[in-house]
Amino acid sequence: MAETSEHIHPILDINTKNVNIEIAAREPWPTNACLYVPLKEQMVIWAPNCLATLCLLRKVRVPSLHIEHVRNAAEMSNYGIPPVLTLNNRVFSEFDEIANLIELKGLLPLDNGENSMADSYSILCTETLGTLMKYFLLCEKAGTTVYQSFISVYPWPLGLILYLIYRKHTIKILKVKEIWSLTYEQAVMKFETTVKALSDKIQQNNSTYLFGDNFTKADAHLYGHLYSILHTKITEHEDIRNILLTLKPLVDYVNNIERDVHGLSLLVS
Repeated sequence: MAETSEHIHPILDINTKNVNIEIAAREPWPTNACLYVPLKEQMVIWAPNCLATLCLLRKVRVPSLHIEHVRNAAEMSNYGIPPVLTLNNRVFSEFDEIANLIELKGLLPLDNGENSMADSYSILCTETLGTLMKYFLLCEKAGTTVYQSFISVYPWPLGLILYLIYRKHTIKILKVKEIWSLTYEQAVMKFETTVKALSDKIQQNNSTYLFGDNFTKADAHLYGHLYSILHTKITEHEDIRNILLTLKPLVDYVNNIERDVHGLSLLVS
């Protein structure tokens, strides 16, 4: 697998980022567009974001997209979160920034009402499903999956150091979001309540996507999180995976989107 030797300069100011997106939105989609994602071993942490981004790009049918697995995808990102999309000499990081670009290009047309609702459901995915997935990876019942994801791709002691930094930072975030204080059983119940509500919505709509027949970035976000749980086969996610498998509307929803996305291409590097 290729590994880039250059790191993108982190944390651009907001004006520079906005101008970068606006200029790229007016330019034709290049034939050398590349999505940089982590190695398979690192997808334990980054799969939801990467799969959501791949889903978005493939569902809007961008003309060309090359996928490259690299060890330092997170370090390449302006936000420390992969994936990273390069269009000619322009760089876009993480789902939200890439989604903004796609919307400005007019590839994902939405009215204001749909856009607002899509934003709300995207937040539900990241703030509830995403944080709970991280909780299960790091709670006292967790195994060594996250630790192994670091030491398997970085030399000793760098792998250990990066793991400890990630663990400390993530637990701090989970505490702020009042997730870390939950018992394991409470976290499972919170997950089950959330996905049952989503399953009920999809079943009641009797439609392909969250908002009828219109694909939105919320669908990309939801696909990314649910597909990760169903297909990464992480031991720490076994209980919530079993809950998902009982919700046929959600499983069918993921499988329907997967026909266009081919998410396994990210999980197998």
